[in-house]
Amino acid sequence: MSIRVRTIDDSATMRAILISRRAEEPCIRVIGTTANAAEGR
Repeated sequence: MSIRVRTIDDSATMRAILISRRAEEPCIRVIGTTANAAEGR
């Protein structure tokens, strides 16, 4: 079973870093990314 996460950050660079870091972990799966909390709802 994997942990599903959504990455929310206003910086595209930071989102890319977070996604790449999480991709290294087999138990974590990124299910979405957004630039702000309003888009993430």
